[in-house]
Amino acid sequence: MPKRSTAEIAREWGSILLGAAVYTIGYRFFFYPNGIVPGGVTGISTIINFLTGLPVGVMSMALNIPLFAFAWRHFGLRFMLMSLAGTALTYILVDLAAGFGFAATENILLAATIGAALNGMGLGIIYRTGATTGGSDIIAKVLRQKYPYINFGTIVMGVNLVIFAAYGVIFRRWDAVMYTIIAQFVV
Repeated sequence: MPKRSTAEIAREWGSILLGAAVYTIGYRFFFYPNGIVPGGVTGISTIINFLTGLPVGVMSMALNIPLFAFAWRHFGLRFMLMSLAGTALTYILVDLAAGFGFAATENILLAATIGAALNGMGLGIIYRTGATTGGSDIIAKVLRQKYPYINFGTIVMGVNLVIFAAYGVIFRRWDAVMYTIIAQFVV
């Protein structure tokens, strides 16, 4: 494998930071204040936050620990370190942005679509570096290795539908669940 320049490495890490920041804006200023639950570990952490008040970022990192241990064995050190950076930066920014208490809109449809577009852009920027933000992405990547004929997005959507259904059952906010599903397709 050719040696990478310092500029290439800096660009890669800068992309991860940019992706984390864009994701955070979509989540914290559009999704969260409107009760829209993202998928994956962040969705589970959001539900826990709504129930207990525990910080979303801290919960997400805790839930990701066993997944990263699993990923290390399957995908190697570089993938794990890059994904750990993507995950840590995202959730640090998510918890820091909680202090703003700002909602970009109270229109739930706008929140679902604009927040999802920002989430998707942020994740896409991170994915282009070869990293992920952990969670269901790791599960999908492993399942995709074993079942390459199943689309990555289909696996992620299946996991997320379970999370969205749990949100609906727990909080009886079926309107928010429907907007969450719209947001997931936009992402």
